[in-house]
Amino acid sequence: MFELTVELSQLETISSQAKEFEQLIFFYEAGLEQLETKMNILKKGYQYDNMRCPINRIQTRTKSIDSIIDKMKRRDLDLTYSNLINNIYDIAGMRVICPFLNDIYTVQSYLINQNDIVIMETKDYVKNPKPNGYRSLHIILLVDVSFSDTHRKIPVEVQIRTIAMDSWASLEHQINYKKENHHVTDDMKAQLKQCADISWKNDLVMQNLLDQAE
Repeated sequence: MFELTVELSQLETISSQAKEFEQLIFFYEAGLEQLETKMNILKKGYQYDNMRCPINRIQTRTKSIDSIIDKMKRRDLDLTYSNLINNIYDIAGMRVICPFLNDIYTVQSYLINQNDIVIMETKDYVKNPKPNGYRSLHIILLVDVSFSDTHRKIPVEVQIRTIAMDSWASLEHQINYKKENHHVTDDMKAQLKQCADISWKNDLVMQNLLDQAE
């Protein structure tokens, strides 16, 4: 992984070092751009071969400094760049939305087979959903990026999910994390879980229909 010599131990200090933080985010954005290029090449390859593409759309983002600091504080990490680089792996994030269930693992295989990508961690919430019904495949990977003077391995978190999974997750997030809403009851959570289960059944049916059509 890349290294920075600056170590910042206080919130006020890390917030004031705009130049160093901008450099750090530049590295993560470069990793995202490299990975996004790979995904777009994959999509174009399917289009060129006149085949159904396993990718519906791609979304990318980098965390803001406030979001990074909040996460470090929740994990009781000293606010240093060293701790940030070695413990926070989702500063650069990509979400890959797939049409069908099996497409998730097609995209995963594509990433695994890239010779300039190293898979650090995989969490399969598709086969092993979270208690609230959330499903998605999470992968932390290192992307090899060439800069003017060196090569650096940049961590990127990739979330791969179906259209149905993404729709449920987006709506569930708005209900649970809407700032003015502090009254999500147990019954509401149970209903959200039921909606997640329905979405999962729909994914299974759609995959089965696709298998029969091919």
